[in-house]
Amino acid sequence: MSTRIRKLASSAAALLIAISFMPIRAFAASNVNVEGTDYSVAANGNGSNGGTWVWDGVDLMSLDSYDGGAIRAVGDLIVDLKGNNTVSNTGGSTISVDSGDLTITGDGSLTATTTGDMDRTGTIVANGGDVNITDTTVTVDTTTTRGAYGVAAFNGDVNITGSNVSITSTSTGAASNFVWNSGIMADCYGSSTIGGNVTITDSTVDVTATGAPRLNFGIVASNENSTASPELSITNSDVTASGPTGAMASFGWAENLDGTITVTDSTITSPVGATVHDVSDLNVLNFQATFYGQTIGTGSDPITYIVDESGNPNPAIAASVTMKVTSTPEPTPEPTPEPTPEPTPEPTPEPTSDTSTAVKPAVASVSSIVGLPKTGDCQSQQTLAILVVVAASGAALVLASRMRMSQ
Repeated sequence: MSTRIRKLASSAAALLIAISFMPIRAFAASNVNVEGTDYSVAANGNGSNGGTWVWDGVDLMSLDSYDGGAIRAVGDLIVDLKGNNTVSNTGGSTISVDSGDLTITGDGSLTATTTGDMDRTGTIVANGGDVNITDTTVTVDTTTTRGAYGVAAFNGDVNITGSNVSITSTSTGAASNFVWNSGIMADCYGSSTIGGNVTITDSTVDVTATGAPRLNFGIVASNENSTASPELSITNSDVTASGPTGAMASFGWAENLDGTITVTDSTITSPVGATVHDVSDLNVLNFQATFYGQTIGTGSDPITYIVDESGNPNPAIAASVTMKVTSTPEPTPEPTPEPTPEPTPEPTPEPTSDTSTAVKPAVASVSSIVGLPKTGDCQSQQTLAILVVVAASGAALVLASRMRMSQ
């Protein structure tokens, strides 16, 4: 091989390696449809009932207090909400994308309403991509004579993060008219090998599915193709879900690819004693493949059927479930130790001085021995003599005492 060929081969290999490390950008929307009108380049307009919409010609659709009809796109679409927005449709989805991800976000809010005779569709839906509801507020109301979904991702995932979401999905028809009805649905089916997961993180979600009880759940994660294990994951969120068949479930259609439910930093508060239960139904409604997965239950574990032959739901499956964010208890403060008192010093004794003195002999008062002579006393001579004697004796005693002390 020539040097030039080797250099070209090395350059081509280096380019391929560099490309392999580059982030893969999703496909931006190639066109959008707003209230029945197609747009393939950047455009803007007003909602039929007020407010505005602006598409940047790539993947950003801004709604500002929009009030109008359905919005559709091919490829990825990010819907940024400002103000209070309302999107309504009869007989189909309100906001949907094909072959791309649908992201709804923004400081505003969205109310999406669908009515009509629909089956296997959703009010907010991505076909071949994810539905991401991030840091916003969304209210969905679906009413159909068959079976439908409030928020759905077909061959994609539903991800709700940091949002307040309220969904009602109602079927008014007979049970024979539909198979599935749910508030939130993520499903991998057909030839796809991806999707089928539902993730709720740091959010408040309220989901209600009503109608005839066949497979009628509040929230469902499903993989029909036996290509992966679907997962319903709830983290640090307040979630209320209900449905005639069950509140929530995750179903794989292969024994070795069971669906799972994972609850982290949230706690099931109702029904009391409810936990995640394993499910295996070998003959769902006499037409579906076997279901393997998990649900929230109050009875025996595992649960061996979802609905009976008459279509009645298994009472062991919780039809309504409430989860609350697990509160972290405040740490118990360490007791403050009492300070050890300083010992009281003993008082230093004062030096004792000898204050004793020699006892002086008492000398009797002359007047206490004899009365002094009074004027005119006839015995004055005798009395005087006695006084002289006593005085002399006292003087002698005092002298003797001093002489002893001086020795």
